[in-house]
Amino acid sequence: MDVNITITGRTQRSVQMSTGERIEEHVIFNIKMGSKQDGSSIIPPPLSPSDLDSGVLRVNQQDFCAAFPYHIIVDRECKLVQVGKDL
Repeated sequence: MDVNITITGRTQRSVQMSTGERIEEHVIFNIKMGSKQDGSSIIPPPLSPSDLDSGVLRVNQQDFCAAFPYHIIVDRECKLVQVGKDL
């Protein structure tokens, strides 16, 4: 599968912290899916009910964010859904 990634925006700024100065950078990516080249797909086949467990979420959102403080979750349109507590 062909995937094209381009940078559409990039900014940097200097931020004064109590521990000194640091550079913050914000980068915007444009990700486009191209045509399939080898007939394979990055999308897995649908799961059957027998492939799934009980479906009970064993970790709540607060615990997940605490366990993964630097995570980012985006939806299929690349809109921000959730970030870790340290971001």
